[in-house]
Amino acid sequence: MFTTPARCETGQFWNEIEERGPFVLQQLKTSNNALLRNVLGTIRNVLDTKQSSFRIVFKSDIFVQYVLALAETRTSIDKPWRWIEDNMLREVSQLDNVLDRENYVISKVKSLVAEESQDDDPDSKFMSAARAFRRTFDIPDSERLVNYYSCAYQGVNQGWMYISEYSLCFYAFILGVETKLQILLRDVKDVRKEKSKRGLVPDSIVLTTRDGKEFFFSNLFHREDTFDTLIQLININAERLLRGHAESVLLFHDDDESSSSPGAQGKRTLRQGLEDRKRNLSFHRLFNLPSTERIVSECDATLQLILEPSREFQGKVYLSDHFLTFYATERDACRWALPLFGIRRVERVASSPYTIALAITNWHQMMTVIRLEGHLSTGDHFCTAFKEQLKRRGRTMKSLRPFLETCYSESLLADHGTPPLSGLGVVHGYPDDKGAPAAAGKKSKNTAKLDHWKKYLTDYGRNLTAVRESSFSRLVRIGLPNQLRGEVWELCCGAMYHRCMYPDQYAQLLKDHEGVMSLSIEEIEKDLNRSLPEYPAYQSPEGIETLRRVLVAYAWKNPKLGYCQAMNIVVSALLIYMSEEQAFWTLNVICEHLLPGYYR
Repeated sequence: MFTTPARCETGQFWNEIEERGPFVLQQLKTSNNALLRNVLGTIRNVLDTKQSSFRIVFKSDIFVQYVLALAETRTSIDKPWRWIEDNMLREVSQLDNVLDRENYVISKVKSLVAEESQDDDPDSKFMSAARAFRRTFDIPDSERLVNYYSCAYQGVNQGWMYISEYSLCFYAFILGVETKLQILLRDVKDVRKEKSKRGLVPDSIVLTTRDGKEFFFSNLFHREDTFDTLIQLININAERLLRGHAESVLLFHDDDESSSSPGAQGKRTLRQGLEDRKRNLSFHRLFNLPSTERIVSECDATLQLILEPSREFQGKVYLSDHFLTFYATERDACRWALPLFGIRRVERVASSPYTIALAITNWHQMMTVIRLEGHLSTGDHFCTAFKEQLKRRGRTMKSLRPFLETCYSESLLADHGTPPLSGLGVVHGYPDDKGAPAAAGKKSKNTAKLDHWKKYLTDYGRNLTAVRESSFSRLVRIGLPNQLRGEVWELCCGAMYHRCMYPDQYAQLLKDHEGVMSLSIEEIEKDLNRSLPEYPAYQSPEGIETLRRVLVAYAWKNPKLGYCQAMNIVVSALLIYMSEEQAFWTLNVICEHLLPGYYR
């Protein structure tokens, strides 16, 4: 039957039976030599506990191939093989581009797997392993098995490794000797890859627990998959421990979007949940977006900025719940995150047979062209998802205008209008304004920086619509003008995206908890007068009250963390360059995303 395409080894343990263009039908090698047969059987047993006898692979190029179908018998594998001959071979032979062929085959097989999975029963081998896991180990009924692997413990005990939501377990029974091991993932201090004890084969993993014990597992020919699974689950358990979640709460739920595909049960639910979590976490870190964002669709693309002259960047475009984002293949060449409610118009422009081009006009009337590359079906899927997300988020555009009125960049590029109060420094001066002659020089230098930034913001967009290309980083290193510093900080750390998505939360927190006392509020009151006392603003009741409101609001937003010492120093520095709401969301990003667990 067809399986989700995955890269595989070149096949030293496989014989080629038939070959049709880039498609190859293979069978596991066998031998008449009893000793060799036993050796191969052992290797296959630890190589993949669910190894099939026949498979179909697609050779994308000399070094890359994907497994498309697996079966135990020749009769079973013939059905997908004939289907490929009848429905895919001719289409693939007409595609000259290697990337186009690969995208076409992978997307086609994925669609077949999705259709078949609607009626499939859960993997019987996995369900049997899950039952054996529960019979062997004393674990809560709510704890679920994620995956299982054949491996050896301490190099001699060949058995099975079971990885659940909260534990790593191992069981072996050899010549009447039983070996049973259970390690809580929250107690794991370090995981590293090693070679087997003879130092020849990179097939081992070593776990070190907090009490200094080491556990050596070898014969893991699927070591990368095992290692990635362990790292994700250990990080999840550590995060939950830091945030004080109860262990009885499941890591993944059957009603999660990430695991809501038809027929997704048991291993499929948890494995898909882990994969989606890892993918979305990388996405959040790449663009500093709120952790609630989930990738809806993605596609290889070229981004064209309509400038004089125009600029083009190769990379990948992502569509999430509330954002359209792009990241260039060349490191730090271009990064762009645009809220969907900041899009005024989308037009489909002239496209080639292999690309779909979309002209996007944002709120600031800046046009950007995105050319979706790869197979047309991939581009059509992206466009359909994009259209649906725009329908859902378009109605929130009305909240954009009042938000932009709080951004200094808007007044900087406008011919009229009053600049928003972007920090206490506007009234009380900035820390680098010392002495009359020095202050005059600083102002001249600050004005020069402001001119450079004004040109960049004019060409590449501002605040929510800004495109961060390579010259953005250079301007940051040259220096930020005082008036714009808070806004650029807010943009770079992602706090601006949180603020625009939850525009009333800061004011509502203060309103709901007005006059309410707690232990955190008492601690805040002790530290208010110790916050940059040399700065003029914090020598006045107005400045102290501004600092108090930000700290109190965050203490109520995150009551489990509340207030910790030194938060007042961070916020008092932010408020020199930012408004109260900007400082509130920047503190939120620092504590929960940039430095999680630092304050506790």
